[in-house]
Amino acid sequence: MLVFPECSLQDEDGFSRNCNEFHPGLFVWLRQLGCRFARQQAAQLAQLEIPEEVKLVLITPSAPADCRAFRRGRLPHTACVLLCDTRLRTHSIFGFQRSAARPNWFKGLLARLQFGQGPVQGDERQNGGVVITHASGEIHYRYSSRDAGDHPGREDLLRALRKLRV
Repeated sequence: MLVFPECSLQDEDGFSRNCNEFHPGLFVWLRQLGCRFARQQAAQLAQLEIPEEVKLVLITPSAPADCRAFRRGRLPHTACVLLCDTRLRTHSIFGFQRSAARPNWFKGLLARLQFGQGPVQGDERQNGGVVITHASGEIHYRYSSRDAGDHPGREDLLRALRKLRV
Protein backbone atom coordinates (compact mmCIF):
# COMPACT_ATOMS: atom_id res chain seq x y z
CA MET A 1 0.00 0.00 0.00
CA LEU A 2 1.33 3.42 -0.96
CA VAL A 3 1.12 6.06 1.73
CA PHE A 4 -0.50 8.81 -0.32
CA PRO A 5 -2.41 7.80 -3.46
CA GLU A 6 -2.37 11.39 -4.83
CA CYS A 7 -2.27 14.02 -2.15
CA SER A 8 -0.85 17.53 -2.10
CA LEU A 9 -0.64 19.74 0.97
CA GLN A 10 0.66 23.24 1.63
CA ASP A 11 4.05 23.57 3.26
CA GLU A 12 4.90 26.20 5.86
CA ASP A 13 5.56 28.75 3.08
CA GLY A 14 2.18 28.14 1.44
CA PHE A 15 3.52 26.16 -1.54
CA SER A 16 1.70 23.04 -2.65
CA ARG A 17 3.82 19.90 -2.17
CA ASN A 18 3.06 16.38 -3.38
CA CYS A 19 3.30 14.11 -0.36
CA ASN A 20 4.88 11.33 -2.44
CA GLU A 21 8.08 13.35 -2.95
CA PHE A 22 9.27 12.58 0.57
CA HIS A 23 10.13 8.86 0.40
CA PRO A 24 11.79 7.25 2.27
CA GLY A 25 10.19 9.23 5.03
CA LEU A 26 9.21 9.41 8.64
CA PHE A 27 5.72 10.95 8.52
CA VAL A 28 4.37 12.21 11.85
CA TRP A 29 0.88 13.58 12.31
CA LEU A 30 0.95 16.25 15.01
CA ARG A 31 -2.07 17.82 16.66
CA GLN A 32 -2.68 21.59 16.50
CA LEU A 33 0.73 23.16 17.05
CA GLY A 34 -0.41 25.01 20.17
CA CYS A 35 -1.22 21.68 21.84
CA ARG A 36 1.17 20.57 24.58
CA PHE A 37 1.19 17.04 23.14
CA ALA A 38 2.35 18.36 19.74
CA ARG A 39 5.13 20.33 21.41
CA GLN A 40 6.15 17.27 23.43
CA GLN A 41 6.26 15.06 20.34
CA ALA A 42 8.24 17.66 18.36
CA ALA A 43 10.82 17.84 21.16
CA GLN A 44 11.15 14.05 21.04
CA LEU A 45 11.61 14.09 17.26
CA ALA A 46 14.21 16.86 17.44
CA GLN A 47 16.40 14.57 19.55
CA LEU A 48 15.94 11.53 17.31
CA GLU A 49 18.87 10.45 15.14
CA ILE A 50 17.25 10.01 11.74
CA PRO A 51 19.37 8.67 8.85
CA GLU A 52 20.16 11.34 6.23
CA GLU A 53 18.30 9.43 3.52
CA VAL A 54 15.04 9.50 5.50
CA LYS A 55 13.04 12.73 5.38
CA LEU A 56 11.16 13.87 8.48
CA VAL A 57 7.71 15.11 7.46
CA LEU A 58 5.42 16.64 10.07
CA ILE A 59 1.74 16.95 9.13
CA THR A 60 -0.52 19.21 11.17
CA PRO A 61 -3.99 20.73 10.93
CA SER A 62 -2.45 24.14 11.69
CA ALA A 63 -2.14 26.94 9.12
CA PRO A 64 1.15 27.74 7.30
CA ALA A 65 1.83 30.86 9.40
CA ASP A 66 1.54 28.79 12.58
CA CYS A 67 3.90 26.19 11.10
CA ARG A 68 6.56 28.82 10.35
CA ALA A 69 6.40 30.13 13.92
CA PHE A 70 6.47 26.59 15.34
CA ARG A 71 9.50 25.64 13.24
CA ARG A 72 11.44 28.74 14.31
CA GLY A 73 10.57 28.33 17.97
CA ARG A 74 10.55 24.54 18.45
CA LEU A 75 12.58 23.00 15.60
CA PRO A 76 15.25 25.54 14.60
CA HIS A 77 17.98 22.92 14.07
CA THR A 78 15.86 19.99 12.87
CA ALA A 79 15.81 19.12 9.17
CA CYS A 80 12.14 18.55 8.44
CA VAL A 81 9.19 19.58 6.32
CA LEU A 82 5.96 20.86 7.87
CA LEU A 83 2.83 20.21 5.84
CA CYS A 84 -0.56 21.75 6.61
CA ASP A 85 -3.57 19.46 6.49
CA THR A 86 -6.23 21.88 7.71
CA ARG A 87 -9.06 19.63 6.48
CA LEU A 88 -7.59 16.44 8.02
CA ARG A 89 -7.62 14.72 4.60
CA THR A 90 -4.60 12.56 5.30
CA HIS A 91 -6.11 11.50 8.64
CA SER A 92 -9.02 9.93 6.79
CA ILE A 93 -6.70 8.19 4.28
CA PHE A 94 -5.14 6.25 7.14
CA GLY A 95 -8.26 5.91 9.24
CA PHE A 96 -6.68 7.90 12.08
CA GLN A 97 -10.05 9.44 12.93
CA ARG A 98 -11.88 7.56 15.65
CA SER A 99 -15.29 8.87 14.66
CA ALA A 100 -16.74 10.82 11.79
CA ALA A 101 -18.97 12.83 14.12
CA ARG A 102 -17.65 15.93 15.85
CA PRO A 103 -17.09 15.05 19.51
CA ASN A 104 -19.17 16.81 22.11
CA TRP A 105 -16.38 18.21 24.27
CA PHE A 106 -18.73 19.41 27.00
CA LYS A 107 -20.37 16.00 27.38
CA GLY A 108 -16.91 14.38 27.45
CA LEU A 109 -15.71 16.80 30.10
CA LEU A 110 -18.72 16.04 32.30
CA ALA A 111 -18.18 12.29 31.94
CA ARG A 112 -14.51 12.58 32.85
CA LEU A 113 -15.26 14.76 35.87
CA GLN A 114 -18.09 12.53 37.08
CA PHE A 115 -16.36 9.21 36.54
CA GLY A 116 -12.74 10.21 37.19
CA GLN A 117 -11.46 9.27 33.74
CA GLY A 118 -8.66 11.83 33.78
CA PRO A 119 -8.12 15.06 31.86
CA VAL A 120 -9.82 15.87 28.57
CA GLN A 121 -7.32 15.39 25.78
CA GLY A 122 -8.83 17.50 23.03
CA ASP A 123 -10.46 16.72 19.71
CA GLU A 124 -10.09 13.00 19.10
CA ARG A 125 -10.35 13.54 15.33
CA GLN A 126 -6.83 14.99 15.44
CA ASN A 127 -5.23 11.89 16.93
CA GLY A 128 -2.79 10.95 14.22
CA GLY A 129 0.11 8.61 14.21
CA VAL A 130 3.44 7.78 12.63
CA VAL A 131 4.22 6.14 9.30
CA ILE A 132 7.67 5.19 8.02
CA THR A 133 7.91 4.53 4.29
CA HIS A 134 10.35 2.80 1.97
CA ALA A 135 11.84 4.65 -1.02
CA SER A 136 9.08 3.05 -3.13
CA GLY A 137 6.41 4.72 -0.98
CA GLU A 138 5.28 1.49 0.63
CA ILE A 139 4.56 1.48 4.34
CA HIS A 140 7.30 -0.03 6.49
CA TYR A 141 5.97 0.92 9.95
CA ARG A 142 2.67 2.32 11.15
CA TYR A 143 1.47 3.53 14.54
CA SER A 144 -2.01 4.95 15.20
CA SER A 145 -2.45 7.16 18.24
CA ARG A 146 -5.37 6.30 20.50
CA ASP A 147 -5.24 9.50 22.57
CA ALA A 148 -3.72 12.96 22.37
CA GLY A 149 -0.48 12.07 24.18
CA ASP A 150 -0.15 8.62 22.65
CA HIS A 151 2.81 8.34 20.28
CA PRO A 152 5.56 5.75 19.86
CA GLY A 153 8.58 5.97 22.10
CA ARG A 154 12.07 6.87 20.98
CA GLU A 155 13.29 3.26 21.06
CA ASP A 156 10.35 2.02 18.96
CA LEU A 157 11.07 4.62 16.28
CA LEU A 158 14.81 3.92 16.28
CA ARG A 159 14.17 0.17 15.99
CA ALA A 160 11.82 0.73 13.02
CA LEU A 161 14.30 3.11 11.34
CA ARG A 162 17.15 0.59 11.73
CA LYS A 163 15.04 -2.10 10.07
CA LEU A 164 14.22 0.22 7.15
CA ARG A 165 17.52 -0.43 5.31
CA VAL A 166 17.75 2.68 3.13
